[in-house]
Amino acid sequence: MDKKPETEVVQSLNVGINVLLSVAQAPDSRLTDIASSLNETKPRILRMLRTLEHRGLVRRSETGTYRLGTTAIVIGTAASTQVDLVRIANPILEEVGHKANETTQLRIIDNGESLCIAKFEPMRDLRVQAMIGRRRPLSAGSYKVLLAFLHPQVQSQ
Repeated sequence: MDKKPETEVVQSLNVGINVLLSVAQAPDSRLTDIASSLNETKPRILRMLRTLEHRGLVRRSETGTYRLGTTAIVIGTAASTQVDLVRIANPILEEVGHKANETTQLRIIDNGESLCIAKFEPMRDLRVQAMIGRRRPLSAGSYKVLLAFLHPQVQSQ
C-alpha cells in the first residue's frame, strides 16, 4: 500500500479506520480503552463508534463493549474474493491442507509482524485453529520462515 502525504489524508476518516481496526484487534474493548490506545479523546472516539455502529461495522453490547458488526463480514467476505493473492492462494491452501490433513495458512509480513490473510482447516476434531487477521511476532514459531530471504538487518530486529 502506498503511503500518501499527510496533506492527502482525511484525518477524521483515518481516525475512524483506526477505531475500526482497534475493535477488530481487541474485541470487547470499552470506549475508554479504545480512546486510550489511539491517544484520542473519548468524545471523538464515541462519535466514531456511533457512526460505525450506525453503518453496522461495529456493535455495542449491553455491557458497553464493542465488537465488529455484520457489515464487517460483508467487507471481509468481499475482500477474500477480490484480493488477488488470497483468491489465488485459497485453492492451493485447500489442496495442501487436504493432502497433509493439517491446517494451512497464508501469512504476509505487515508492519513487522506475521499476518494471516487466508487459511484452510481440515475437518477433524483436533486441529490447529487459524484466525484470519491474527498477528504474531515474526520471531515466533514457524512464522520465522517469512524472515528467510529478508535482509540480515531486518532479520535481526
